[in-house]
Amino acid sequence: MPKKLLLVLLCAVLVVFACGCSDDTDNISSSQPIPDYPVTVANVTLESCPQRVVSLSPSITSVINELGSSAQLAGVCNCSSTDKELPRVGTADLPDITRILNLNPDLILSNTTLPFDIAERLQLEGIPVAVVEAAETLEELDDYYLAIAKLVSGKHTGESNARLTFERFMGKIEKIKQDYPIIQGKKVCLILASGVVATGDSLLGQFLEAAGFSNVAAGGTGYSMSYEDIAKQNPEYIFCPDFLKNEILGDKALGGTAAVAGGKVFAISVTDLEKQGQETYKALEQMAKLISESAA
Repeated sequence: MPKKLLLVLLCAVLVVFACGCSDDTDNISSSQPIPDYPVTVANVTLESCPQRVVSLSPSITSVINELGSSAQLAGVCNCSSTDKELPRVGTADLPDITRILNLNPDLILSNTTLPFDIAERLQLEGIPVAVVEAAETLEELDDYYLAIAKLVSGKHTGESNARLTFERFMGKIEKIKQDYPIIQGKKVCLILASGVVATGDSLLGQFLEAAGFSNVAAGGTGYSMSYEDIAKQNPEYIFCPDFLKNEILGDKALGGTAAVAGGKVFAISVTDLEKQGQETYKALEQMAKLISESAA
């Protein structure tokens, strides 16, 4: 056999052998699961998936439920209107340390920093506390879901679940305008307290827009708008907490609006709107139903 032909055949064998080795290595590498833990979020590092989570925020509790991780909840704050079977452990401002410790949690979640003495005791007990600040815009809400999901499900599984869950959550809200087309073009105002309104830059204002409502306070900022300025926009519907309804009905400036004059001032649960999960969707849908029923 000529030497040149022998060299060519030898090179071909080496190439095939090298490719085979590369494929085997890739297969071995790709078969290895990507670890979810350790994960670091909000300056807290978890080495493993928490199984007994205490939530000191109704919003965090709502998001955990939305993520499908409610089985990991061991206790919730006193403000929670759902998860009635779970123990109540106070609030972020006034946590019940005895109840918390009795639950033997492996993670505590809050929107705000806990009182110093409580935080110090939990640190001594070796219980991690992650402070995940509440979202103030839709963009921040996406990150909020991501942070909570990573803590309760790990960095890879959590990220995937957060993206899918947030997309599904917003999809339900955006579908309201399809289910209740009558709300489109209706001028509404969501008043939270005297002079405190869901302006266009706020998360609640952005929820209104996503659902298809025409928010008369869309041009406002910082949740601030006086009754006089609201009256100038002449809302057709006003939504507010129950405690504020009589004040609105008796206000001189608002008295001339289509909402007050037409008997279309409705009390709703602002607390549910602020929970940023299933309760938010239900509250927005309730607003759409009230408009639909009043127009019938």
